[in-house]
Amino acid sequence: MAPKVFLSSTEEDLHDQRVAVQAAAVEEGFLVDMQPYIAAQGNPPLPVCLQRVDAADVVLVIAAHRYGWIPPDQPGTEQRSITWLECARAAESHPAKEVLAFLIAKGADWPAKFKDSQRLADAAEEGTAPEIAADVQRDVNKLREFKTWLNQRTRADFANTDELRRKAGAALREWKKRHGYSGASLAVTPQPPPPDRPESYLAYLREDTSHIDIRGLASKEGKARRVPIGKLYVRLINARRQSADRAPLDEALKHRRLVVLGDPGSGKSTFLRHVAHAACLRREADPNAPFPILVSVGELAQFINEGGRAHEPDAPAWLPLFLSRYCQGRTLDVGHGFFRDLFEKGPALLLVDGLDEAPTDESRLAVSRLLEKAANAWRGTSIAVTTRPRAFDDEVMLRGFDQAEVAPLDDEAIREFLRLWSASLFEGDPGRAAGYAVEVEGAIRSRPDIRRIASNPVMLTALSVLQWNEKRMPDHRADLYGSVVSWLASQRKNRPGRPLAAACIDILQDLARAMHGHPDGRKVQASRDWAAVAIASRFPERDVEKARAFLREEELDSGIVVSRGADVRFWHLTFQEYLTALWLSNREGERARILFTEGRAWQPEWREVVLLLAGLLLDQGVERLDAFVTAVLDDLYKPRWGQLVKHWIGLGYQPGLMDQARTSFLLGAIIQDLARRTYRPADARFRQVLESVAGIFDPEIAAGIPLQVRLETAEALGQAGDPRLRTPADEDYWVSIPGESFQIGRYPVTVWEYAKFVEAGGLAPGDWRNQLRHPNWPVTEVTYDQAKAYCRAMRVALPTEQQWERAAAGPKGRVYPWGDGEPDPDRANYSGTKIGHPTPVGLFPRGNTPEGVADMAGNVWEWTASDHEAGGKVLRGASYRLVSRNLRASVRALVLIDSVAGFRCVRESVTP
Repeated sequence: MAPKVFLSSTEEDLHDQRVAVQAAAVEEGFLVDMQPYIAAQGNPPLPVCLQRVDAADVVLVIAAHRYGWIPPDQPGTEQRSITWLECARAAESHPAKEVLAFLIAKGADWPAKFKDSQRLADAAEEGTAPEIAADVQRDVNKLREFKTWLNQRTRADFANTDELRRKAGAALREWKKRHGYSGASLAVTPQPPPPDRPESYLAYLREDTSHIDIRGLASKEGKARRVPIGKLYVRLINARRQSADRAPLDEALKHRRLVVLGDPGSGKSTFLRHVAHAACLRREADPNAPFPILVSVGELAQFINEGGRAHEPDAPAWLPLFLSRYCQGRTLDVGHGFFRDLFEKGPALLLVDGLDEAPTDESRLAVSRLLEKAANAWRGTSIAVTTRPRAFDDEVMLRGFDQAEVAPLDDEAIREFLRLWSASLFEGDPGRAAGYAVEVEGAIRSRPDIRRIASNPVMLTALSVLQWNEKRMPDHRADLYGSVVSWLASQRKNRPGRPLAAACIDILQDLARAMHGHPDGRKVQASRDWAAVAIASRFPERDVEKARAFLREEELDSGIVVSRGADVRFWHLTFQEYLTALWLSNREGERARILFTEGRAWQPEWREVVLLLAGLLLDQGVERLDAFVTAVLDDLYKPRWGQLVKHWIGLGYQPGLMDQARTSFLLGAIIQDLARRTYRPADARFRQVLESVAGIFDPEIAAGIPLQVRLETAEALGQAGDPRLRTPADEDYWVSIPGESFQIGRYPVTVWEYAKFVEAGGLAPGDWRNQLRHPNWPVTEVTYDQAKAYCRAMRVALPTEQQWERAAAGPKGRVYPWGDGEPDPDRANYSGTKIGHPTPVGLFPRGNTPEGVADMAGNVWEWTASDHEAGGKVLRGASYRLVSRNLRASVRALVLIDSVAGFRCVRESVTP
């Protein structure tokens, strides 16, 4: 059995050194354990801290210029640090454990901020030096005593991280010899590794990312058609850069740390493969170019889970180990040491796909922390990570990473894809290719709902396959997936004893359900043996070998599932989600247990399943979907344990706002997904939930709810029917301004409101199709003339600049609409809020004026009727793109055309 080393040190000042020693210990065949970061508060009792020392065979300690945390529950009055106590525990155990000590060399360069003495200098500047002087002096003196104690052990000095790693590795190697260990290194293989040939990995990655497989367009050999990635890839746009500033997503890679957010099927994975392929070509042409590495989070998380306690699950050292194992499985001669050195020295480009595909919340959090630590430790490595937004919440947010967001495909991008698509179908016949592209574009543009679906790259590909095969467009997304899956199954080769197409889909439903609902968390990839067992009940006598044969055949021709080495997975995660939804749609009892009793309906990785399930149920009859919505609401109104007493004594039960917000978000998403079918729930409680959830726009209630939750809830209200929205004909649309003869709109004019004007013949603003997806956002891309025309039609007016500022600043000239307090992300949508797009009106109630006028700072610019001295009209209010200083009520701008320009209305005060 491998020996275990416990690594003891302070954390913040020695983070890089700890990572280096971890790697050295793993190379030498040690299991590594260490106490996680201990903050000033909330740390475990001392006995708990020392238990891990007891389980180790040897302790390795690193000491620099910080003493560290002093546990208050230690015996005696010596005030030893936790690091000293850990070392003493090892030395005093029976038999005693060796303590291998590594001390920073005298005169070695060391950041002043990581020295205890610097605390006193910082406090002097803040005027608090007398309060901490005694504590600092104590720590300096005690650190000197601790180092004297360490000098009696096996010790060495180090001047830098590389020297520490070499010396630590050598010391551990010698320790093994002294204690009779001859076990092999844990670093992948017990045999001496062959010389590294990184060019083998590069060639493999280049070939693996060179094509896009199109399912449903089978070749003569029965395999999916492979189209060179350069002949079908359409450049994606970063949604966080809009209008004139819209930029290709590729440009976001200039950031050394990047998260790419995108909805299912938005092209995130294809984007990374495109980037990886191009980077391979650059590296092969220029050995100084960054070396690309492509990693699947699902595979990485599984590797860490299977790796036991080689080291902490969020240690960056897992990545070189994983990549070494990955290369072994593909007979590529590249070992752990190459990847470790590459990441540390660079230049490297680490592309990490699918943070949302980690099987559990815990593993997703661990991978997030791993990537943060890697970004801090590996200065020569650029990192880009993809994830679905719903899986990227506050807890797993990658700190220090810039963000980009995949924008939906616009008309130009769709047209470009169809041109490339048709050229691949009619290779060598440009005339037929051009004609077919126009035909498919016409079919897509003929229905607004299909046009919305087509803004998603995977959906556009599936639409194109469906149009090619069946000459039709679907009714909704579930219909689209069902048509594609059915087509793929029908193209399978028919052989004696092989299940028919319909039976094939039934079997794959079982596999999808088993993978998506795995007890350890959703699996996106599983061993072929495990998958065979999951579907064995579909075969006579539960024959696992026949189940394996079925999987092999499906991998070869239908392509609904594909092989990944010894593993199997669905070609795209959306296939797994659709087939899971199909399984649930025909099993009402199981559906209630899985979605509500087990709570899966509320998990991010099940959201797509629920949306697709709704479409399938609607196809079975509106009453089936109504019954499902009632089940969702029953789950909401079911008393929890904490509310049962009130329920029993007849006081009734009212669910909490967070639960109501969660429910309204889910049902609102269902309504949006089925927009063409104009579905509205029949259960009266649905409207009650919407009314209650509107409480997120109350300043006191909103203060207790995270911004991301409020944003998602407000979006859901927009889809389900935001009860706050009004038109200028409604009295509660207006807010009176004390001492003034005018009233002003509570909110900027919304998309919902402006749509009524367009329906009556008004001119639509720019990007109108996409704007309609967000009814309670302020309308944007409105010209001054369009704003004026709207006001004229509603028999109201645009505010003058003076009226606008009077409403925003009040009679005494507030600095900001809410008062004189400085801006923060709870008061307005501006660059510091880091949302990157307009938000539903009224989402920041703490930023309202005292009279209740919302969104007068940030979100979108607003036209006024006043002339600017430089020509054109004045705009007020700033937008989500700008920094905090632009939120002042006095800020004004001249913008003739701006994609984030909206407006609000005024009217003369109405006397009661």
